[in-house]
Amino acid sequence: MRKFVACPLAHPVITIYSAVTGFVRSYGKYLPEEHITLNSVNPHVIRTAISSGAFYDMVEAKGLLTPMEGLIEAFESMLGDSDVSGEVFEIPPGGGFKVRAAPEYLDEKSGELCEMLEKRSRGLHTAK
Repeated sequence: MRKFVACPLAHPVITIYSAVTGFVRSYGKYLPEEHITLNSVNPHVIRTAISSGAFYDMVEAKGLLTPMEGLIEAFESMLGDSDVSGEVFEIPPGGGFKVRAAPEYLDEKSGELCEMLEKRSRGLHTAK
């Protein structure tokens, strides 16, 4: 089984990361039929070369730095025979990870409409 994983920082202000999460949650549910899994690993702030050492020191002093071990645990949980697909793995400060559920529909009618749209479009996304 081929595996693809997107790794954006989970932050509501940065629109592209929300787009990746939506993409993963929607297409990730179709891909297992093709023997492909697609998930997103969303760490909070991890020490990298993206920002300054002073910034990371400040974040760490407040206990808000995400340890790399949580990120590694999330990736390891998806390796091998895992058939998990279309899920978002959030890695918070303090370590570990949590698979975040998709938000609920706004109301019953919205849920019904989304189910109808999914049923209508499913054929567009399956192999022929």
